[in-house]
Amino acid sequence: MARIGVIAALALGGSIAFSLATPARAASLLDYVGQCVPFARAASGIQIFGDAWTWWDRAEGRYARGDEPRVGSVIAFAKQDRLPLGHVAVVSRIVEKRVLMLTHANWSRQNGVRGHAEQNV
Repeated sequence: MARIGVIAALALGGSIAFSLATPARAASLLDYVGQCVPFARAASGIQIFGDAWTWWDRAEGRYARGDEPRVGSVIAFAKQDRLPLGHVAVVSRIVEKRVLMLTHANWSRQNGVRGHAEQNV
């Protein structure tokens, strides 16, 4: 099974506000069409660059990492055959211990097209 890690939306030495908290910001982000990485960066404030699968290692020493999701944190999926670049998504809600709602881009097809942002999936 692929490793999944959580990168906290708290930078070392200061906090970063969760950008989806305001309705206007959420509406703006949900109009986004593109890759998951720029979307996660814009939605979370976490300033990591590179393919999604590299985020876990790139966060070391810059952001808190762990295996317990928090609203506003970024969940990073490792690369695998079906996810050759990995995937990153922002935790938008914790339903229960093993059920999360994610806000992300470029996962599902909408009208046959990938890249759209989705909230609370």
